Amino acid sequence: MAGFTQATALAGRVIIRPYQVTDHDTVVQMYVNGMRSYSFHGEDEASKAQWEQVRKASVESDLADIDGWYMAQGGNFWVATVSIDNHQEELIGMVGLEPPRDGVGVLRRMSVKEGYRRFGVGRKLTATLELWAIDHGFTRVELTTGMSMTRAVEFYRKADGSSPAIAIRQFRTEDLPQIAELFTEGMRHYPEYKDDAGLPAHIQECLNTDLGDIEGTYVVPGGNFWVATLQSDPKLVVGMVGLEAKADGEGEVRRLFVKDTHKRLGIGRLLVSTLEEWAQMQGYRKTRLMTGAMMFKARALYASAGYTQTEIYVIQEDPYFEGVRYEKLPLAFLIRQFEPRDQQGVNRVFVNGCEFYRDSFPAHVQDHWTEFVQGSLDDDLARIPSVYIAPGGNFWVVTTANNEEGSAAEEEQESIVGIVGLEAKGEGEGELRRMAVSSAYRRHGLGRQLVAELESWAKSNGFTRVTLMNGGPKDHARAFYRSLGYQQIGMKVVSVEPHIEAFEFAKDL
Repeated sequence: MAGFTQATALAGRVIIRPYQVTDHDTVVQMYVNGMRSYSFHGEDEASKAQWEQVRKASVESDLADIDGWYMAQGGNFWVATVSIDNHQEELIGMVGLEPPRDGVGVLRRMSVKEGYRRFGVGRKLTATLELWAIDHGFTRVELTTGMSMTRAVEFYRKADGSSPAIAIRQFRTEDLPQIAELFTEGMRHYPEYKDDAGLPAHIQECLNTDLGDIEGTYVVPGGNFWVATLQSDPKLVVGMVGLEAKADGEGEVRRLFVKDTHKRLGIGRLLVSTLEEWAQMQGYRKTRLMTGAMMFKARALYASAGYTQTEIYVIQEDPYFEGVRYEKLPLAFLIRQFEPRDQQGVNRVFVNGCEFYRDSFPAHVQDHWTEFVQGSLDDDLARIPSVYIAPGGNFWVVTTANNEEGSAAEEEQESIVGIVGLEAKGEGEGELRRMAVSSAYRRHGLGRQLVAELESWAKSNGFTRVTLMNGGPKDHARAFYRSLGYQQIGMKVVSVEPHIEAFEFAKDL
């Protein structure tokens, strides 16, 4: 039990995020240390020397230019981090996905720092990679590892590195027999239940109630029910989850099960994320769930997905059985047009974005940083209606509601967490400017949503082309724009003193 508590505590603190340029030195050192942690028994000195050459070649090839090798070409690279006492993050894992050839990507550079192994960090990295690959049209993920690396070989065998593509769709009536089989199989899977004489009766009761009337229990009252299938066989149900509507804008997550033969493929996480996205679009205030205290794997999944344990309670006395309650407050975001009351929030997000990149610039640029930031605040950002909106462009903000008790007048207080502007340039061209997302709200897809909103509006209002400039060592930002279909068209000097060059990008709508 102590090991489980430690694992779930760590799982709740681990964050998987895309690689940033500032991670480079740590990533390289983690790779070197990870390779050296394997002892290659039975190999002679020549073989060991050859392995050192392999490590050196890796550091000098793809790991020397992670953005160019992985992200800029249509792949991706992630790091696992965990917060430490002084509110900074420690990198504890990494993995890369090389760009696809005929839909096939290659998993590379998986490594977890010693001291953090056997806590599911590798599986969380792999699940993130697989979900991203599915979302971006990959049909298969391959990998290669040395057979003398026995721990890695066993990990990938369990994780099934050639996982099939998964589709999530809404429940259909013809799925009922497979749902009943999946539920029965899942309940009997837990060894803690094998001696429970009441298990068959409990299974039958569930099949006769909510699982016998999914439409009436879940869909009609305003919830939903999903199944996971193989894209190659859409009639084969390999996973399921339901959201039952409750009072006061809450929804209860129920009946999350994945077929034994298809576990460790990230299907459970994909089902939960699909449910949460739908719940957010439908205006749910909170999602909650109950699970058995002995269902350790399920509890670890919910903790890693951001659910907070709120209560342990007794389900029954004889035989004694405890349950655990979890809940999660979804982040509700809204993209809307700028209003004059937003000015202070816009300035705050812009300054936050500038500070995020400050340390990546050369010292001679940082010497002028305050001057640059203040100049921008005094220039177009002080005149958003006249610079952007009146001439035919637009400016958007992303807001999130703060529902914490004790807020002013006990009403929802809007917080601005993202901004972007489109400046009209004439002849159907607009320039994307001032893209920024507050550091606390990154990794929620807000940048992509802002660009999508901008492009949709631009197209509807007669724009045929969007351009942008991205200056300095913002490799991750450039990879982001490339992933959205923007092409580099040139370079431009945007400041003589200090000397700063910017990359010019464009996209035809």
